[in-house]
Amino acid sequence: MSNPRVTICIPTWQSERFIDETLRHARNQTHTNLRILVSIDKSSDGTEEICRRHAAEDDRVEVVAHTSRLGWAHNVNHLLESVESEFFFLYMHDDVIDARYVDTLLSRLIDRPDAASAQCDVLHVVRTGRQFLASGRLQDGAVVDRVVAGLLDPGAPLRALVRTERAGEGARFAAVSRRGWQAHVPFEVALFAAGPALHVPEILYWRPSDREGGLVSSWMGVPIDDLIDDQRGNAQQCLALIDGLEVTPIETSMMRFAVYLALMLPVRLHETIEHLQPPVEPGAISPALEFSSVPPGLGELSPPTRRIIAAAHVNLIRVEMIYHIRRKAVKDAMRALARLRAVEVAVGVPALSRRLAARTVRRLRPLDLPHALHAWQSDT
Repeated sequence: MSNPRVTICIPTWQSERFIDETLRHARNQTHTNLRILVSIDKSSDGTEEICRRHAAEDDRVEVVAHTSRLGWAHNVNHLLESVESEFFFLYMHDDVIDARYVDTLLSRLIDRPDAASAQCDVLHVVRTGRQFLASGRLQDGAVVDRVVAGLLDPGAPLRALVRTERAGEGARFAAVSRRGWQAHVPFEVALFAAGPALHVPEILYWRPSDREGGLVSSWMGVPIDDLIDDQRGNAQQCLALIDGLEVTPIETSMMRFAVYLALMLPVRLHETIEHLQPPVEPGAISPALEFSSVPPGLGELSPPTRRIIAAAHVNLIRVEMIYHIRRKAVKDAMRALARLRAVEVAVGVPALSRRLAARTVRRLRPLDLPHALHAWQSDT
């Protein structure tokens, strides 16, 4: 189709189990002025055959099959660099979208020409039947407020509809390794820096969290050295984005501190789960992330941003304390506990911070699922 208004970007690899359903949902959108662009990282299963069949049936579907292995982040960036339409979104190869996804979010972006993206609510589904809602976020404040939120309280920006012109070339994944661990973080920061993020409080996107061969399956059991390498690339790209913003020195410092909190938390969680020691020092990821405490100037930020930073800081210290306890480092655990209490007293939100620590996800009563995911859960 000539001059499509929206590009659906589908990065895929070894996805013959679900790519047919994924493409059917893309093709069945109520908004029809689409380009459905599929980038197949070199696969040895029937992924390409299935995608080619859809392309033969629907001229809106374009398929690029790579002859060498790119890895997750490089494959996504290939799609982002191929977008020529006014809007686009990333549609992961094992997810499910409502037929009204494009129409609903597009109408919000048309009403707000200054907005860079629009999020819906995303329902995460586990095979056991558990469901969690990642609520989208309305971020309409200053750049520092949006970037801090993009790092520490993002909602569901990876599943957002994006205005291409606002996002620009900065909205790319950090392509360090094939695994691309957490490579989406700089992309999300770029979206929030580019302009306001709108929110449609409706579930239009479903994310199966534990499907074999799904998006994050290759992240399991990451060697710590690989994780550090990927986080170095993520930090470098995030910091470069932040340093390019026209903001005050205090705002720059706070955004850098938010990068530290966002990147160190998954490292500490990984260390805790894998019982690794000694702990990774923040300076191993970037010298710019060597923070011993909150940098001066927190009180100059808006109250919501202060609360987000405080909650994330408390959450990180708690994880560090648990890590030290599990490795039987009592003195380190006590020092972490002292830091935790000092931070809670300083920010004055000990009870509130506990609630905000689980800010983006909340447990739900079971909701009806699309047929594809209902069948997946029923298949034992």
